[in-house]
Amino acid sequence: MRFFFLAAFAISTPAQWSVQPLPAATHTKGAALHANHLYSWGRGVHRGRKQLLSGDYGPAGCLTDVNRDGHIDLILHRLPSEIVWLEGPRLNRARVIDTEADFANCLGTTLLGHRGVLLTHRGLQVRFYEIPTNPRTTQHWPYREIYSFYTASYQAGLLQRDIDGDGHPDLLCGNYWIQSPPEFALPWRLYAINTYNETPESAHMQLDWTNGALLASQPAIDHGKVTLFTPPADPKQLWREQPIATGLRYPRAVTWRDGQYIASDAARLWLYSGPSRQLLREDFPIHTLTKTADAILAAGPAGALLLKPLP
Repeated sequence: MRFFFLAAFAISTPAQWSVQPLPAATHTKGAALHANHLYSWGRGVHRGRKQLLSGDYGPAGCLTDVNRDGHIDLILHRLPSEIVWLEGPRLNRARVIDTEADFANCLGTTLLGHRGVLLTHRGLQVRFYEIPTNPRTTQHWPYREIYSFYTASYQAGLLQRDIDGDGHPDLLCGNYWIQSPPEFALPWRLYAINTYNETPESAHMQLDWTNGALLASQPAIDHGKVTLFTPPADPKQLWREQPIATGLRYPRAVTWRDGQYIASDAARLWLYSGPSRQLLREDFPIHTLTKTADAILAAGPAGALLLKPLP
């Protein structure tokens, strides 16, 4: 594997973007947008600035309709060690899915015909909790370990995409993609995307998939990097890597358009495009960076921002 190092970026004039503060709670660790509502969690759970539920919550969380009632629900990590379900639309009561849990990522999905929630558990496993017939009365949801990692690095970052084109969505987590079997009861198979293992946090990643390429950033590392990985003809081989940025402080990154990437660098937000980068915002520490169809959501201790390119 060849490694590449980037020359210093030219810093161009301010980008033509709108950076709009959103009505949001402070002390935010995680956030998501749905139907023009901002949901955030950390010190309590909030819709906009309105607190819906008290408690302390970790950054991991996801939106999904658990009970198929047409209202969005929240799956969260209630500290120190519970997975909880908040039933919409009120989201004012937490039902325990499991205890002794610690997870960095959460994804509501259907896995080979089974509805449930995927987690990256303790950096060691990808675990699938299946939604029971009556989730309101079931105290501990049944789960299956999709794959357990035996590596020195904490594995995090979670996506579901069909990598090998067989019609069954596969999983991406940390250094790896995990090949789906054709049936739920069969084993999954692991293949390396890269071999980042310099520190215990090297594979603790944020992942974003756009147009057949994987953008990986390292939010747990000071002087972390942002890299674009493209699968070769045989995706079971190591993927081609293209450095986007290096030496960033705890970077989180998403692809905006082909060749354009938004990345955090401690309390700054940058737009990378070719050999240049543009400063979008500074003095705003980031805990969450996600994208919608037409905007970027950034959230952290000071609240939340919505970033949109100007027409």
